[in-house]
Amino acid sequence: MIEAGFISRENRFVAKVLLEGQVTRVYVPSTSRLTELFIEGNRVLLKDHGTSGRKYRYSIVWAQKEGYFIPLDSALPNSLFKESYLSGELSFLKLSGILESEVKVSDRSRLDFKIGNTFIEVKGVSLEEAGIAYFPGAPTKRGIRHLEELARLSEDHGVMMVYIVVARAQAFSILCEDRAYLEAFNKYKDRINPVALVYEGYPRPRLKGQLPIIECS
Repeated sequence: MIEAGFISRENRFVAKVLLEGQVTRVYVPSTSRLTELFIEGNRVLLKDHGTSGRKYRYSIVWAQKEGYFIPLDSALPNSLFKESYLSGELSFLKLSGILESEVKVSDRSRLDFKIGNTFIEVKGVSLEEAGIAYFPGAPTKRGIRHLEELARLSEDHGVMMVYIVVARAQAFSILCEDRAYLEAFNKYKDRINPVALVYEGYPRPRLKGQLPIIECS
C-alpha cells in the first residue's frame, strides 16, 4: 500500500491525491458519497496496479477515520463473507451447503451467493456516524432491485441480505434520508432476513460478530 493525501473528488470514480509531492488522479472503487472520509488532507492508502494499461495506475482502497482505516474496495465485502463462511465463522447464521458465487436469478440480475437453498446478497457499508453504520451511502436503484429479487425468491427459497460493516460500529441502520431504499427495505424486511456483520482490522479485517439492526429514526 502507498500512502497519499486526499485533495478532492472530481466525479464518482476519480479523485485527486497528493502522492510524493505530485497531484495525481486515482480511481475510486466505490459509488458511495464518502464525504466523511474524502476530506482534504485526509490520509488514504493506494493500490498500485503498475503499468497494466489501466487508465489510472492507482486506486484508493483505504481511507483514514479517527485513527483507523476504512476499506473502499467494493470487492472486499464479498471476499470477507466467503472467507468467513468457508472457515466456519458464520455457523450462527445456520447456513449449510456448497457455496456458489454470482448466481443468475433473472435476465437482469445476479445475486452474490447461494448456499444450499439460500440466496444471499452482500452489501459493503462504509458510512458510520457516532457508532452506527448506515446503508446505502448513495442512492442505489440496483440495491432496491436486489431487495425485490430476494423477496420474490423467498416464496420458494431461503434468502438473506448481508450488510458487511468494516468500522468501529455498535449498531446498523438503513439511512433515513434515502427514502426509496428505506421504503423497499421496510416493505420486504420480514421476507429477506437482513443481517449485519461487523469486521475490524487492517490490512485484513477479521469478523467481530453480528450487529443489532435498529430502526431509522
